Amino acid sequence: MAAAGIFRYKAEDSPFRNYVIGAGLRRNELYEQYGALSPAGLAVSLKHVLPAAPTTVETLAEAARVRSLRLVELIDFGKSDSGDLFLVTGPAEQTLRQRLAEGPMSAADGLALLSDLLRALKTLDGRTPPPLFISPDNVIVLPDGFRLDDHYLPAVFGSARPLPWSLITYAAPEADQDGADFRGSLYSVGAVVFEALTGRPPFTGTPFEVIAATRTKDPDLAPLPEGLRPLFAGLLARDREARYASPGAVLDLLAPAGPALPASGGAASVVNAGTAAAAGGAARAAAPAKAAAPEPSLVPLGQNEQGYEEFRREPDGAVMVKIPGGKVRLGSDSGSPRECPVIEVEIPAFLIDKQPVTWGPFLKSHQGHGAGSCAFCSRKAGFLPSAFLEAPSTPGKPTEIERTPALNAAVAPDHPVVGLTWLEAEAYVRSLGTELPSEAQWEAAYRAGSTGPYYWGDAADPECAWFAKNAAGATHPVGQRKPNGAGLLDMAGNVSEYCRDAFVEDYYARFARGQAGAVEMVAGAKGAGPAAPRAVRNGGWSMSEKSLTATFRVGYAPDQGSNVRGFRSVVGGGNAPAWAKGAFEGPA
Repeated sequence: MAAAGIFRYKAEDSPFRNYVIGAGLRRNELYEQYGALSPAGLAVSLKHVLPAAPTTVETLAEAARVRSLRLVELIDFGKSDSGDLFLVTGPAEQTLRQRLAEGPMSAADGLALLSDLLRALKTLDGRTPPPLFISPDNVIVLPDGFRLDDHYLPAVFGSARPLPWSLITYAAPEADQDGADFRGSLYSVGAVVFEALTGRPPFTGTPFEVIAATRTKDPDLAPLPEGLRPLFAGLLARDREARYASPGAVLDLLAPAGPALPASGGAASVVNAGTAAAAGGAARAAAPAKAAAPEPSLVPLGQNEQGYEEFRREPDGAVMVKIPGGKVRLGSDSGSPRECPVIEVEIPAFLIDKQPVTWGPFLKSHQGHGAGSCAFCSRKAGFLPSAFLEAPSTPGKPTEIERTPALNAAVAPDHPVVGLTWLEAEAYVRSLGTELPSEAQWEAAYRAGSTGPYYWGDAADPECAWFAKNAAGATHPVGQRKPNGAGLLDMAGNVSEYCRDAFVEDYYARFARGQAGAVEMVAGAKGAGPAAPRAVRNGGWSMSEKSLTATFRVGYAPDQGSNVRGFRSVVGGGNAPAWAKGAFEGPA
């Protein structure tokens, strides 16, 4: 886009004249998009809708109120006096179109994409005029899955907006006709995922050829895995009456407890295992009941190879490493705004788990539980087959249900636990007498005295972490990569890790300006409210090398789990329980 085009955003009547406008990112029939910095210094995308839309503040306000992890958030919006419409969303990420340039997806990844897009549609059903504009260009690829961008545009344009030519390839036969409903959106989602799996859309050719084909014949499903063809027949049927009735109906099919689809070979387990169709919010929000357990205790193990004291926690047998107290350096001078700037805080000594919590001890703690005894067991069928807890747990040997699209991870005693919500992880560690680490504790433990972006140096090293380039699309047994300077395992990669803090995006900057306190940072008490997003540190098996640094931090809703997020626990930090006080007697 021409640089001259940027200057209209600086007009005195523009509601975004205080934004720092960067390079043009893309232009289509719907909008121009620019990289920008908000007045608070946060990286955002600024979209100028083409042409100026006859929308109302009320419709955009409703779009901005919609909250879902599967939707790109509409942060702000406004109209200039001249009628130009501006929309602000999160920073630009990789689009699905860019991802597919690398080649088609696996069946498991394709079903994860389908599940995420269906959850986005389910959120929007009844909120925006159908059908939605969906293509690989407005599906965003994020470390923890996929999000639907531009979901607010139907509210902006209303049903009178002509279907853009670039979206004809993914449009239902009836998309430009009166009476179109969300079954047209399901067709569009099916077409996008079809291309993700096969490398091409259901129909190709000129826009007129595609329109003629969609209205006269059903797509050829032969390029799909055999076990997925019945599913896509219900998404891509030419007659909308033959399609699934709603996004929820398809999610029910994908759920483990839903009806099994005919399949053969590897695709059968993919379809039947399904994806993470979450149980109701009430079940997710409820904390698991604390099981009766012996009083914890610590057994000193001496110093590890790195010179740090280790203790075995009984009765679960987890090893904890003592991180000395003192001044620690947090943050970065070169990362994203949420990681900057560098600050320094004083932190008391604490013990932290040597490795992330793994399936072996976690499932052992749930033996004997029935549905309703805790939140995890009540909703376990939401992301695991119903027989999972009854499956034998043999050390070093994966169970029969080794992988599912929902987890995309080997389920074995020595693999890290994934899929829990923050609420469930917090309840589990509290049942052990421990707690999730604060962000300050987590970063201090990661660094262990190092000062570079990674604990091992200045560049990503596959010998030190499992991430997108070497993990082969799954979690791995803990301890297979090099430990950090404190002897901690998997502090980088394999899984991201929950912290107990609420996520405050610009907390480091506030701290540097004297607008936020060290006590909250160290104690993990920053932020407020039970529904506030919770901090997650570092990257996991599906994430890029940039996520492996000491300072990478993001936030997610406490009642939403992910197949890439795990956790470990801590004690101490100035408030050690009685059973752990012995570890802190003497030098810090």
